[in-house]
Amino acid sequence: MKLSASLGVEESVIFKGAIGQKDVSSYMVASDVFLSFYDLSNVGNPLMEAMMCGKPIITLDVGDTKELIRNNENGVLLSMNELHKIPQAMEKLLKDSNFSTSIAKGALATAHTEFWSWEERINAEILIVEEILNKQ
Repeated sequence: MKLSASLGVEESVIFKGAIGQKDVSSYMVASDVFLSFYDLSNVGNPLMEAMMCGKPIITLDVGDTKELIRNNENGVLLSMNELHKIPQAMEKLLKDSNFSTSIAKGALATAHTEFWSWEERINAEILIVEEILNKQ
């Protein structure tokens, strides 16, 4: 917050902190770009939710992230030593609508082909629980 104030952009930045699950989709829909910069892996619910919403993504190539995100196809994948490229990547996504749309469509297509539906996931979990119970 201090940095945004010192840069004179505090009017353009909103710091919401933790939000409830029921509000996640409205924030995703309202966003222009999804950023994820964890230093171990960026594959988690937030990244997957952004992909399901068809958002252009900028993230780090750490952990298993590259198993899901393909650079310049369904996201922008930066190495840990490329953090200085984040502003340029954001600028390209915000100014080049063809590139942004291509990345967003790639993210959504990946989500549709790679992610289980809720029903598929719950059925797989039920099978695992049933197998465990049958072994007992």
